[in-house]
Amino acid sequence: MRNLSRWSTVASAVSTAAESEQSIDHGIEDPLLQERDLNSEASIELTANLDDGPKKSKRFRSLDLMRGFIMVIMAWDHTKDIVADTTQKGQEGWNGEGATWNNNFMFFFARAISDICAPGFFYTMGISIVLFSSKRIEKNWSWKRILNHFVTRSIILFIVGRLVNPPFMVPGLLAILRGDDFSDWRSGAVYNMSNVEDFVMKMVVGIFEVMTGLSLVMFVSATCFLYPLWVFHKRYPSVGSRFFGDVVPAEILTAAMFVLLFVWSNVIIVHYQDGHLRDPDTSSWPFAPSKNFWQDFLRFFILPGPVRKYAFAAYPIVPWLGITLLGMGTGFAFLHSFEKAQRKFGVMSLVFFILFLVLRTFGGAFGNIRGYPRHDGSDSDQYHVNWIIEYFYMSKYPPSPTYALFWLSMNFGLILLFSKEAFNQLPDTNHDHWLKRFIHACSKILLVFGRVPLFFYIVHFWFICTIFGVPLELMYGVDYRVRLPLAIPFWIVLIIAMYPICVKYGTFKKSQPADSWWQLI
Repeated sequence: MRNLSRWSTVASAVSTAAESEQSIDHGIEDPLLQERDLNSEASIELTANLDDGPKKSKRFRSLDLMRGFIMVIMAWDHTKDIVADTTQKGQEGWNGEGATWNNNFMFFFARAISDICAPGFFYTMGISIVLFSSKRIEKNWSWKRILNHFVTRSIILFIVGRLVNPPFMVPGLLAILRGDDFSDWRSGAVYNMSNVEDFVMKMVVGIFEVMTGLSLVMFVSATCFLYPLWVFHKRYPSVGSRFFGDVVPAEILTAAMFVLLFVWSNVIIVHYQDGHLRDPDTSSWPFAPSKNFWQDFLRFFILPGPVRKYAFAAYPIVPWLGITLLGMGTGFAFLHSFEKAQRKFGVMSLVFFILFLVLRTFGGAFGNIRGYPRHDGSDSDQYHVNWIIEYFYMSKYPPSPTYALFWLSMNFGLILLFSKEAFNQLPDTNHDHWLKRFIHACSKILLVFGRVPLFFYIVHFWFICTIFGVPLELMYGVDYRVRLPLAIPFWIVLIIAMYPICVKYGTFKKSQPADSWWQLI
């Protein structure tokens, strides 16, 4: 791989691949480069066999497109949470009453599709860490400077994570100030003027969500694993095998780490569940809120749950680090041979899906934290749900091995899909079928979002909660929600409104120098 020039380190929920600048010149012309005034953000730039022509760098569009798609799905999930009536008890964590979605498959599906987002964020972050480091080494950066860069990024991600809790407070706080009660459907707590301070503290401190997880995992993976893996890859760039041809040892090593970290997480969680998935003793550790530094550490490291009085740690380091290391292995495979690495995504998607089916159906407590194999919702009790909901209801907090296998298989499939010719060539407006022109138009939108994911992530929260949430609260009351299908127009309006905003920000960001702080957002 040569002339590695622009890549975005994943930085959001969202995404969260932050946008640095890298490209790899393979002597293949990209006919879509003429649209850079619209799609101005930097992204991974690798190769694709499009047309013969003079040598130009070509963006690795499939990852940009996948990130853009993930941002659109994430926007749907957050829109429906604010405006739609999907109220239910339960949650998707490793203990307590499980989510039932009112035994409504559409409620379940509307939520479940967004589960593709977080694994995609962490996986592409791993790829970006390796490719960014490779380019900076070519520019004679020291390892100290590279590590300082990732430490700075992780701090920024952590701070950004604090900016997305307050918007959710706006409609509820407005209702409280008007003298109404506000009920938190997730916890069941009721807030009014008598305890408004608790409400504000809970929403400001709030949930340490995906952005916090990304920041912590970026810090650990870059400071503890990047340099040793880099040295290992340089010493053993590839080895020959009888059945698989050339293999990249760093890719195999990170895959083994992925397995070990998820096994470790699964064993610890099942041990503490002690067979009490739905009715744990919430007065004692580890189900009660953490009370000391060691318990706080475990919350962020491997046992997600309430932290002290107001906070909740949702994304523990151990399992999500496994997904990021898997992405780093893919990054090393890209450095060795992009063409061979890209061809693997179809096989990887199929293998991960088959492993999911095997573990989900026959694994029991091994590989499954909640759902069908744990009899979590059977016997027609109050937890009973439709069998298909029970089968695909998996723990996200923390992610179970089956959760990771299923949703990573979907991510691999998306990367493969978005690498197809239909997404990577300009249509002929006079001769091409309308469907090809439609795919191209959708691709342009996804590219804009996929190249400014962190900016999209921050802004869309404030847009939903203020532009949608406040008017609904003023007109109909804080507990008012539309029917789920009616949330779709709100989502479409959000996507339409975010497009020009992201285009303008992308143009602005491209005009800033490479060392500008704007390049980190």
